[in-house]
Amino acid sequence: MTYTPHEFEDEVRRIARLLWPAGKYGGSEMVDGQERDGIFETEDFFHCVESTISRQKDKAEKDFCKLAKLTKKLNGRRGKFAKGWFVTFEEPTAEQRSVFKSNKEPRLTICSYDQFRSKLADITNYLNLRQSYPFGSLEDPETGEKNFNLKYIPLDILDQSGAPVRLENLKENLGDGGRAILTGDYGAGKSATAKDIFLHLANKFRERKSLQFPLLLNLRDHHGQNNPVEAIERHARNIGFADQSSLVRAWRAGHCVLLLDGFDEIASAGWSGKVKRFRDLRYQSMELLRKIIGETPKSSGVLITGRAHFFDSDLELKNALGGLGNFKIYSLAEFSLEQVKEFLKGWGLNTAVPEWLPTRPLLLGYLATKNLIAIEGEMGEEVSSPVIGWNILLEKISEREAKIEAGIDPGTVRNLIESLATMARVSVDGLGPLSADEIIDCFKDVCGHRPDDRGIVVQQNFCKSVCLDVG
Repeated sequence: MTYTPHEFEDEVRRIARLLWPAGKYGGSEMVDGQERDGIFETEDFFHCVESTISRQKDKAEKDFCKLAKLTKKLNGRRGKFAKGWFVTFEEPTAEQRSVFKSNKEPRLTICSYDQFRSKLADITNYLNLRQSYPFGSLEDPETGEKNFNLKYIPLDILDQSGAPVRLENLKENLGDGGRAILTGDYGAGKSATAKDIFLHLANKFRERKSLQFPLLLNLRDHHGQNNPVEAIERHARNIGFADQSSLVRAWRAGHCVLLLDGFDEIASAGWSGKVKRFRDLRYQSMELLRKIIGETPKSSGVLITGRAHFFDSDLELKNALGGLGNFKIYSLAEFSLEQVKEFLKGWGLNTAVPEWLPTRPLLLGYLATKNLIAIEGEMGEEVSSPVIGWNILLEKISEREAKIEAGIDPGTVRNLIESLATMARVSVDGLGPLSADEIIDCFKDVCGHRPDDRGIVVQQNFCKSVCLDVG
């Protein structure tokens, strides 16, 4: 990314106002006939700033003299200290640093833009910590490990008309302030795609090709929250980032691309069975998202992911999330046959693909780890049959859904899936729909009590995503 000298001065002044809120009305001034890039007065300091995109020694010498004279003039005025900052766009050269070191002026500091901005928030540290923290529901199907290395195979992305959209274009659009919703069926690879986007934007930030960094929240970590600041601070604590408030400042300053993974995995607190329609419950559950979207600066890109059938329609989705007039809605397609083969190669499998095999990454991973994908006749018809394969899938799906912490064990989750699927099969088309009362009554019959806040979200996900597949 390139700046003109004037654009860079504006950016540094913007950061300075965020660093020193008490001096938010400060800025460029004329002092002794010379223009100063920025003077910011706080309770205890005068912060004097000069910035440059130049890497020349003579520019550093000129600005050093300006800062030295200005800080000497302001130091002690109204009982305050004066501090000078010389900010370079790139890492200061050895010659530029030598100007400040040789003069031994303790009130003056030379630093790069990255170093200056890191006073607002240590983004490099955040990115490193975030990469070590789980990405949504993404995990190793065999071990359950949250961070595992498996080649990511991009899925086809479709717009609302069904036309394909390149993942690279979506990434670039988010980096330019675009806003999007990405939906997909159960196990389609939403969290894996969000992780790939995060890593792409993080690398662009590290390589100085972008001034915005990705901030990715697993919405499953934020049950019952409706305050964006509290959500970001909890996210910071979860990943071990010490300065939570600095992350909030960076978000409010428009320094991040906001990635919100899993709108179908949050619930509103205290519904207590009072909601008569799931649509009301879904609207209540989206309160955090409505607020965080509304408070995110317009210049920041936003991506929201969630299950395709969580809402009854795109119109309900938009209304629940606050209108979303400038959001584009995309969907993840399932793997093609070639993508299935490429995915299986990542698991060390190079076999024929049975016709019954599901084409979603999560389900393929479950089957691959259990060695249930084989050329017919090599392992026997019984082993490669859909009956055994889907039995294993139901076990794994139940284990995974129970991790949403609804307070029910995997065995009970499977009973719920099977009960709901049986109810759906007796409908006219064998797919439902099921009413809210029918779903809640089913939960009561299986578990012996009404579902709580999280349980009702799990229950709806069964109906909307899982039962349609296995029913």
